[in-house]
Amino acid sequence: MKRSTLVLIIVACSLVALGLIIAFVGACMAKFDFRAFGKRLEVNTYEIGESFESISVNSTVEDVILLPSADGKCVIECSEEKNVLHDASVIDGVLSVEKNDQRKWYDHISLFTVGKHYIKIYLPEREYKDLAIKVSTGDVKIHKSFTFENIDIKVSTGDVECSASANGAITVRTTTGDVELENLSA
Repeated sequence: MKRSTLVLIIVACSLVALGLIIAFVGACMAKFDFRAFGKRLEVNTYEIGESFESISVNSTVEDVILLPSADGKCVIECSEEKNVLHDASVIDGVLSVEKNDQRKWYDHISLFTVGKHYIKIYLPEREYKDLAIKVSTGDVKIHKSFTFENIDIKVSTGDVECSASANGAITVRTTTGDVELENLSA
C-alpha cells in the first residue's frame, strides 16, 4: 500500500472518531433527552361564536376528533407547530377548519415531532346538515351523540371510528386504514 493511501485512511478514521466523540459530548450535554432536537407542539383553542349547519375539515397529519361540548359552545382545540396554525371560521353556514402552513422549505427539516397532532372539535349536541372530513395520515373519531344529514369521510392512511348517525348516506373511503362503524343508523 502506498504511503499516501495509508495517510488518507488514518486521517479519515481520525475524522470519523472525532465526529463520534463530538456527537457523544453533545448527547451528554443534552442529558440524552433528544426531544430538544424535535419540533414541539403547542395547544391552541379557537371558540366559534357564529351559528353553522355543516362542518368541513381538511387536514394532513392531524387526528380529527368530534366530541360533545360540555357547555354547549363550539370550541376547536388544535395541537400546532410554529408557523403551522389552523384557520377555523364559519363561511356560508359551514364551519371550516383548515391548516394554514406558513413554513419555509427549511422548516420542514427535523428529526421528529414531540407530541401528537390533533384537531378536537367540541360541538353542541344537535343535528347538523353535512359533515365532510378529508385527512391524509390522521385518524377520524366521531362521537355517537351527533346526527348529520350526510357524512363524507376520506382518509388515506388513517383509521375511522364513527358512531354518529346520518339521515342520508354515510360515505367512508380509506386506502390503508381500518373502518369501524357502530351504533348508528343511515
